[in-house]
Amino acid sequence: MKTVVVDKVLHPEKWQEYAEDGYYQGGSLRWYKIGEGDPKVLFLHGLSGSAQSWDCIPFRLQEAGISSLVVDLPGHGESYTVQGEDTPHLMANLIPYLGDQYGVHSLHLVGHSLGGGVALA
Repeated sequence: MKTVVVDKVLHPEKWQEYAEDGYYQGGSLRWYKIGEGDPKVLFLHGLSGSAQSWDCIPFRLQEAGISSLVVDLPGHGESYTVQGEDTPHLMANLIPYLGDQYGVHSLHLVGHSLGGGVALA
């Protein structure tokens, strides 16, 4: 097991070079692919948060050779509300959507608060 130490705060501009956008269920979805190769981890933030809530954690994983996806859940950050009710179950549908973008169908899910509910759904 490898330990990742979180010890710095990133400026928001750092995220922009990793930003990707897609059309998802009638809205716009923003996510960030950090690292080379197939993504192994998907980060899901909490209510009223954004991808940037994870601060330097995905970047530290990148240093360890682990690629990740960090998403702005619908209605948060740079993602816009999608059609339908904002429920964890509806938001959970974005997990296979993101996997399909990279041909990846197995990801480790890391969720905080609302993101944990999305991961469970």
